[in-house]
Amino acid sequence: MRYVFNAGPQLTKDELEKMIHQIDVNYPKGSEMTMTLAEVLRKEGFEDGIEQGREEGIEKGETKALVKTVMKLLTKKFGVLPADYREKIGQLDVFTLEMIIDEIWDCDSLGTIEKYLRA
Repeated sequence: MRYVFNAGPQLTKDELEKMIHQIDVNYPKGSEMTMTLAEVLRKEGFEDGIEQGREEGIEKGETKALVKTVMKLLTKKFGVLPADYREKIGQLDVFTLEMIIDEIWDCDSLGTIEKYLRA
């Protein structure tokens, strides 16, 4: 058990499962405590995964909303966007999309934003 607590995050899930199984085999009386520890560790991993998934979903949603905003503003200012512009805008990150939004009103032509689409 000391090893488990000392190794902590360095242990892989498979290694932890093997250790729990070995403790169950060698120390049947301690298996109840081991299972409690396993449940806690699984729950923490599960909750961490849910939180990470939630954060990734929020980030994807923000990016999607910014792409839609950039497309809408550029279309309103310059008319229908060429297909290659739409495709490239859809691949931009949040920071770049926000920079385009900040500069849209200062753009004289659609070509002004090409510097952002070269990446």
